[in-house]
Amino acid sequence: MSKAYIGIGTNVGNKLDNIKLALQHIDHIQTTELTGVSSIFETEPLYYYEQDYFYNAVAEIKTELDPVVLLQKLKEIEKQMGRDFKVEKNGPRLIDLDIEFFEDIVVETNNLEIPHSRIYERMFVLKPMYELNKNFKCSKTGKTIELLLQECKDDSKIEKIANLDISSLKKNKREY
Repeated sequence: MSKAYIGIGTNVGNKLDNIKLALQHIDHIQTTELTGVSSIFETEPLYYYEQDYFYNAVAEIKTELDPVVLLQKLKEIEKQMGRDFKVEKNGPRLIDLDIEFFEDIVVETNNLEIPHSRIYERMFVLKPMYELNKNFKCSKTGKTIELLLQECKDDSKIEKIANLDISSLKKNKREY
């Protein structure tokens, strides 16, 4: 099984419930298991500022899926949860699921880039990732998450607001 890290973000509706539901859906993907989750952080929006603050977290999973199929499953979850894909890029969204890292591979296609192309400028990904695995090395730069976090120039507000109990998210596991 391969280890991957999934970035989760939401700023519409009940943000805490959105993250919990997304994590449950991720854990229900066939041949995939949720193995860790960071704290939830409240973060101010980047790129498009006229919107509500976000809740962000990073999930650690083990999966037998390849990155392309995993991305398809994540997009299915976003759609199932009601994400509106017509909203302005970087605008408000019910749920956003991104593959941040997948083992130590590098992927660069039109539909998928691993590591995520903007991870280096996003405190809202690096800080939760640091909680999960500060010594993880970026496959593209060879730098640890700890070093990437130190080098990140993002000075937007980020505040830890909640911890999740992973065992409570794993109830009633049904794969799809």
